[in-house]
Amino acid sequence: MEKIGERLKQRRQELGYSLEDIHEKTKLSIVHLRAIEEGDIAYFRHDMSYLKFFLQYYAQSLHLDFSEIEDQYNQAVALYDETVAIQKQEQLEKSNQYIHERISENKKTYGTSQKTALKLRKTDPRSVIILILIVLIGVLLIYGAIRFLPQILQPTNNGNDIVVPTPIDTSPAETLPETVIVETTVVETEVIEPNTEVKLVDRTNFDVFTHQVETVSIKFVFGQDTWIRAEIDGVMTNNPASTVYQGGESIEIIIDPLVQEVVSVRVGNLIKTQIYVNDLLVEVDPSIKDFNSGITLNFTVRPNESSE
Repeated sequence: MEKIGERLKQRRQELGYSLEDIHEKTKLSIVHLRAIEEGDIAYFRHDMSYLKFFLQYYAQSLHLDFSEIEDQYNQAVALYDETVAIQKQEQLEKSNQYIHERISENKKTYGTSQKTALKLRKTDPRSVIILILIVLIGVLLIYGAIRFLPQILQPTNNGNDIVVPTPIDTSPAETLPETVIVETTVVETEVIEPNTEVKLVDRTNFDVFTHQVETVSIKFVFGQDTWIRAEIDGVMTNNPASTVYQGGESIEIIIDPLVQEVVSVRVGNLIKTQIYVNDLLVEVDPSIKDFNSGITLNFTVRPNESSE
């Protein structure tokens, strides 16, 4: 990793760029840039999955081909992973050794107390017999109460009980309600024509035709980790921010078609990425669907026009 950092630093100095200049170009923090140039791979231990994108972005800002340093990057990551694994194994062995030492000490400490506890567990047989007798007496008392107590409490019948006849229901039979037939009317709804249409001009350029819309929304749903940079009419915008996004995240650019015309989005990775214009899925050219080394897509908005 030190060789990669030294090469990037030397190239930056040859072009006369400062770290602040690279920060403005890549939007990477100066702390990240300095760590890359110093070859401090451990600084990115919590962002290891993004380190490759940081290096790609940095190399592109210096007009370098990332493939020239990709092998060195892979070797540096593999060496770092191996070092971390060895350190974890050493820590695990120390932890196990400490546990075994503590167990040995505890055996000596608790040996005497365990012998005392075993003596206390021995129960007097006479106590067991007395306990069994008490349980049996209790069961007999409960059985006698359930068997004979209801007969004692039940009142006797001397023939003076009054018998109440059961009343006969003479009310007329209940009539069922009449069935009501409800007529339904099918209302035909008017089909609204779509107010946005997208036309593929070539592999990276799209014409967006709008019809009586106030805003145009261009949305990217990323399929894999990628970095992006967006411009509106040639001016870089920070909404969305130019940074690295994870797979599954999305960005949305909203413009006024009456005052803004061209949206350019630089994407590092197009694999499995979906693009929507006003919620309309855009079909990209098949030759760039699996592009993963940086490509710029341009959307030219043409309000109040027809695509025909």
